Amino acid sequence: MAQGSRARPDTSRQRGAMIADREKRKLAAKIAATEWIAMNADREKRKLAAKIAAAQAAASINDKWREGAEKACEKETPTPEQGQAGGSSSSTSGNKAASGPPRRPVVPCLAPLVRSKLFPCTLFMSKACAFGFQCPLAHSLEEVYVARRPFQKAALRPRKRSSRAAAEVSDGSSGSDSGGSAASEAGGKRPRVASEALPVDFATAGGRAEKQRLDHHRSTTGRGCATPSSRASATNPVANAASHTRRRS
Repeated sequence: MAQGSRARPDTSRQRGAMIADREKRKLAAKIAATEWIAMNADREKRKLAAKIAAAQAAASINDKWREGAEKACEKETPTPEQGQAGGSSSSTSGNKAASGPPRRPVVPCLAPLVRSKLFPCTLFMSKACAFGFQCPLAHSLEEVYVARRPFQKAALRPRKRSSRAAAEVSDGSSGSDSGGSAASEAGGKRPRVASEALPVDFATAGGRAEKQRLDHHRSTTGRGCATPSSRASATNPVANAASHTRRRS
């Protein structure tokens, strides 16, 4: 019995080793997570520093370009006195001006392209854009949004008009449906006006008999007789009112 008890494995020691191993793995996972968080924070810091440096470089480039453009404009725009002096001495010193050093080309003013910045500048973030504020491309998403906004409004206008027309058509159809439903609720069928009453067809046998009866009544009394339309109007208040208005007019 003693030998059998010695041969059995010690489960408590194995369980303790498993628990210790599990704790070690948990601790290693926590350490890896903290390291990953620190790496992400460092990466975000570097990105922010790069953005700040790019913004500062763009601002310095813009300042330099503005100063150069202002100086060039001041040099190229002569005063009235300089214009008169140049005009008087142009005949005498024409050869000197032709043989003198060439003038520095003026920086092209791209100010009209400020509102046409529909696409972002890919060289701006890499600090390779040398145009600065005169770049025809956008250096921020706000400029892209401002440039594309009028085109988006123009594209949405026909949609709004079509939706309004569809709404008006639907309102008209609903109004006609409501009118028809009200008439059907009032009397089952829409009442027929006197002008819509069926005319008497004198070509048929019944029409000929009706005509003979009317002629006989007119010859005896000197007045007209009630036609089917007038009979319908007698029982129809709408037709009766229409006939009264016609008589008054």
